Amino acid sequence: MTYLIFNYGTMNSSKSANLLMTSHTMRKQGKHVILMKPSADIRGGADMITSRVGLESVVDIVLLPDNSPIDNSFPSGVDIVLIDEAQFLSVENVERIRTLASTLRIPIICYGLLTDYRSKLFPGSQRLVELADSLKEITYDVSPYVGDCCCCGENKAIVNSKFMHSDDGGIVVIKKGSSIPDIGAEEKYRPMCWSCWTKN
Repeated sequence: MTYLIFNYGTMNSSKSANLLMTSHTMRKQGKHVILMKPSADIRGGADMITSRVGLESVVDIVLLPDNSPIDNSFPSGVDIVLIDEAQFLSVENVERIRTLASTLRIPIICYGLLTDYRSKLFPGSQRLVELADSLKEITYDVSPYVGDCCCCGENKAIVNSKFMHSDDGGIVVIKKGSSIPDIGAEEKYRPMCWSCWTKN
């Protein structure tokens, strides 16, 4: 059985919506579902998982980088764990949930971005790629060849580009800077294909 799964995708690929729909379905079946997210994600509230389509839910555990919430109070009788914004997990978080998934023999499914605005792997995502039993790309499948569209409407988006508005009303794509998370949504980031990202 697969115990640790990393479902990744670009912005707007419905990662959080998929997580919340999975949670709803499992709970309707009487399963004990635990929702988690890293403390770095404060969009929609420190203890909420929200989706752009309007779905939301309160999390059961907010993960601190040192794993203290898991180590001190992980509940018993859990059937499945769903983790949102997994790119913000610490390496220590990923290693601990790997151990939990294997020792408790329960599925832990993580949802998140693979790379940051510089097209570099997030540390949490990198460790998930290294340790997960299964990796799955989430797309909304515009076509079998395109997947999630870039803003150009022609190519598959693979970069979560960061931008700012220029003085002339256009946008400037930011490609260098800090690796510290800068939380935001459409006002700050947009999915792009490699061609659009490199020429902007």
